[in-house]
Amino acid sequence: MAFKPKADGWFKPKSYLHFDTPLKDSDEKRILKFVTDPDKVSKHSFYPFITYEVTKYKMFSDETSGLRYLDDSNFRPLSYAAHLDSQIYSYYAKILSDFYEKKLLTNGISENVLAFRKLENDKGEPKCNIHLANDAFEKIKEIKNCKVYAFDMKSFFDNLNHDCLKKSWCDLLD
Repeated sequence: MAFKPKADGWFKPKSYLHFDTPLKDSDEKRILKFVTDPDKVSKHSFYPFITYEVTKYKMFSDETSGLRYLDDSNFRPLSYAAHLDSQIYSYYAKILSDFYEKKLLTNGISENVLAFRKLENDKGEPKCNIHLANDAFEKIKEIKNCKVYAFDMKSFFDNLNHDCLKKSWCDLLD
């Protein structure tokens, strides 16, 4: 599958503060020329991510006393890339995504995989976790007698084996 360079949905300039200057819509052609040049990208010096923690608040009820309390002990780290760096990531994510979708179709599992995809409803609108959960519940109702497993992988991205990830990408891209 050949990828034709054009900014079809991956170019998303934003104006947050970082080490580099924010990009504008008018920068699209210049950025496209840069990100589609593997030699330039391979020599690009990426800035470090800016990272901060967001507190996740959860309400709990004490069944004995009936009192409700707020648990603020759960922190979630958020990181974001410099402006040009994020466009490079976005461009190559688009390439990988196209190959990933083709691989899922080839293996006949496109209807079974939710992870790392942008799925849409019948009207072409993006689906969120609520829609996907509803689809799962509807399928469970339809099947009736089945087992369902739900789990959450703590710190999934923090613990990725990068050699394994690179091998998977190479396999995906042939």
